[in-house]
Amino acid sequence: MLVIRLIELIFYAHHGLFAEEKTLGNTFVVSVEVRIKPLEWTKLPYQLGDTVDYGEVYKLVSGRMKEPEALLENLVTQLSEAIFALSERIEYVSVAVKKQNPPLGGLAQASEVVLVLSKAEFEQLKI
Repeated sequence: MLVIRLIELIFYAHHGLFAEEKTLGNTFVVSVEVRIKPLEWTKLPYQLGDTVDYGEVYKLVSGRMKEPEALLENLVTQLSEAIFALSERIEYVSVAVKKQNPPLGGLAQASEVVLVLSKAEFEQLKI
């Protein structure tokens, strides 16, 4: 597999259940991993159309982070669905969204929700 990662993309957004989260916002850190079928060795070198443009993945994530979502579980699911739609070559997607300093009533550096799906699992779920 060819692995493409976007590591620790930082956004200020208004995701969360509580009124103060929706009003004040918070810092979120997003990491994405995409695995695609590699080309046959006889077809090298890669062209952009043979792979997944991580600039497009970034635009997709950046745009979605601007739309408030109550649950991070919904956010990672929607991001995964949109990433799979980018290319038929994608075999696996992992999306992690970390909320810095979550409102838990105590000290916590972050909370994180991660969704890991193979293409077969994605097709079965029909997200």
